[in-house]
Amino acid sequence: MPATTRIDEAALAARCSAGLAAQEVGDVARAVACFEDAVALAPMLLDVHLLLATVHLEGHDRLSARRVLRRALAVAARPDAGAHHRLGAACIEAAAPEEALICFEAVCTLAPHAAAAQAARATALRALCRIDAAWDAARTALALAPDDPVVLATAGHVAVDRGALDEADTLLARSLAIRPDHGGTRTHRAAVHGLRGDLAAALADLEGRRLPAPRTGAQPWHGAPLGGASVLCTADQGAGDRFQFVRYLPHLHARGAGRVVVEAEASIVPLLHDNGIEAVPRGHVVATDVHVPLTSLPHRLGLVGPAITGDAAGARRPPAGGAQLARQSRLSERPQALAHRRRAPHPRRLHAAGAVDRPPAGRGGGRRTARGRTARAGRRLAGDGPAAR
Repeated sequence: MPATTRIDEAALAARCSAGLAAQEVGDVARAVACFEDAVALAPMLLDVHLLLATVHLEGHDRLSARRVLRRALAVAARPDAGAHHRLGAACIEAAAPEEALICFEAVCTLAPHAAAAQAARATALRALCRIDAAWDAARTALALAPDDPVVLATAGHVAVDRGALDEADTLLARSLAIRPDHGGTRTHRAAVHGLRGDLAAALADLEGRRLPAPRTGAQPWHGAPLGGASVLCTADQGAGDRFQFVRYLPHLHARGAGRVVVEAEASIVPLLHDNGIEAVPRGHVVATDVHVPLTSLPHRLGLVGPAITGDAAGARRPPAGGAQLARQSRLSERPQALAHRRRAPHPRRLHAAGAVDRPPAGRGGGRRTARGRTARAGRRLAGDGPAAR
């Protein structure tokens, strides 16, 4: 596409402003429509594709986000290493590691001595379960920047997957000494604790992850007596975690909860209802007094030892005729202890873990979430008017 393609900058700014306003109030459908218009007006501008992909991710629609990012990879201009890096980081968050690897390899070509580029490439390789290649990239990054906290954390993540727990512990500890409050690094240290059997330490470190919060006036709950208060258990992990952690709901009632509502994927809400659990689809606004992430319950309830690994008190199998759902739910089976299964990381979690949170050559900064990055891009587009690249 010619670099001189003309853009209706006023129309583009108006659509981006409308999309950002809709995104701010949680109107995903309107935000998607506005940013789709923006992409149609300026398909060569990477930032409008990233805005649209981020809204899809906020609406828990990773398939649509991947579709948008794949189109961006095909048509959007990426004039420098930072642009390739931004697209690669978005692809990681949307669970598109093959596309992310294309972007990060381009970054390495443009900035061969940038440790962050090698670390990002290691992240994409790790998401593809190419652990040996990921470790080679991580070691290259370490040689370039042995005291960089992002590089140390990335190498620590790969070391966990290699089963080198002592090495992972050392690398993650060095990273946390520089960035003590970085949630993604704490999350991976939690995996090390879990694999070693220290579930209390694992659950404590998991509190460092990015925690969900409803768009209501509900206050976060950290374990105090509830005195009849209503509780929303927010969803921040995969559907399988919903089934693993609903066993702790009776403990909320024991603490005095008057009502407990579980946020879950729409497809499993009927199954939870069949098991006597009040549930709403993710993103559905429900007014409660307090909220708590479902996967934070054992830590905030102070449950350790047998209380963590015991049977789900009060859980019931679905009624007759729901055998397939019963097999999926496993609500009545004895679960395995948290983090005692080694598995390849889900690509969607890699960006939040901090392995690709910084582009090379000093670009970026500020909030490192997808929404923070794309909101800044949207404000640039809405306020200053983009120049065709």
